[in-house]
Amino acid sequence: MKLNSETFYTLQQKIIKAFNKIKHFLLPDNTLSRGQPLSVRIIDTITLGVFRHQYGIEIKKDLYDLFRPECSCKTLVVNLNRFALLVLFIISPLVKENRKNADIVKYTDSTDIPVCLVKNARHHQNHA
Repeated sequence: MKLNSETFYTLQQKIIKAFNKIKHFLLPDNTLSRGQPLSVRIIDTITLGVFRHQYGIEIKKDLYDLFRPECSCKTLVVNLNRFALLVLFIISPLVKENRKNADIVKYTDSTDIPVCLVKNARHHQNHA
């Protein structure tokens, strides 16, 4: 996978650190899989899954079109689904760590535009 994204690279470094900490618990015999070698590394697959959720990419096909890994779209989707549980084990310590360092005040984004249903839109028109 050839990628020039700095955000992807930094995210991948964090995931590699977390994966190396828990790898011996999940893989006691130190083998990742049997059979044919994977076309995309496990770390790359996990990073793509986390990147997808972090940046709100809805469809896995869009993720495939964005990064163009050296496999088919179906292979990427199968691997993302296959390693979803592994992502849970990697992300949960990171979430706990971030919870300790979180600010007391939570920042929210609010806009001046009222959010409403389409049927009520005529009552919320701004007359400027």
